[in-house]
Amino acid sequence: MADVKLFRLTTGEDVIGKIKEEIFDENGISTHMILQKPFVIIPQQEAPGKPVTLGFHQYIPYGKCDEVTFKQDNIVTSVDPNDELKKTYQANTGGIVEVEKQLIT
Repeated sequence: MADVKLFRLTTGEDVIGKIKEEIFDENGISTHMILQKPFVIIPQQEAPGKPVTLGFHQYIPYGKCDEVTFKQDNIVTSVDPNDELKKTYQANTGGIVEVEKQLIT
């Protein structure tokens, strides 16, 4: 299964997606990252004082693509998403949601 990662872009957007491929130049330096089903994470609040929720929106909502290529120059950093965010992403993209192993008594 592809790695699900959370990216911060130079535009300030937070994007979550599965890494399909990383492209390197002739010197072995990463130049591009191809993500499957990338989504922008947008914090949303119904009204002042209400809890903030996270909305998942397709990175390019009007395209016919499941994959988007990002230049490494536009990626500030990447991290593993927290478990709740990863499960929500997997549920929204039809991926297999990983279950936490627990002892049944």
